[in-house]
Amino acid sequence: MILTLNPVCVDGSDLYDWLVRSVPIEVNVAIVERPGFDCHGASKMFASVDVDEPLTLQELLDRKTVNGSAVQFFMDDVVAAAVGAGELVGNFFWVYLTW
Repeated sequence: MILTLNPVCVDGSDLYDWLVRSVPIEVNVAIVERPGFDCHGASKMFASVDVDEPLTLQELLDRKTVNGSAVQFFMDDVVAAAVGAGELVGNFFWVYLTW
């Protein structure tokens, strides 16, 4: 018998909306995969995220990157910040994001 589990799957749209509400940035904001971590297709991303240590919103802002006119945040950092803010509970999540 193959063991199946019920992992928590985060709706990437809700995660994005939380990010936009939580960070004081007035430009385009994007959630991206960390370099070397291929988890996307043409218009979607599905990734497992382990949260070793939650982040504060300030720590998340300190980790942002800029690409042209967009401010980008790595998906694992956004999830860790959501845990740190009390929006998510746990330390392992699947995230499904479309754009």
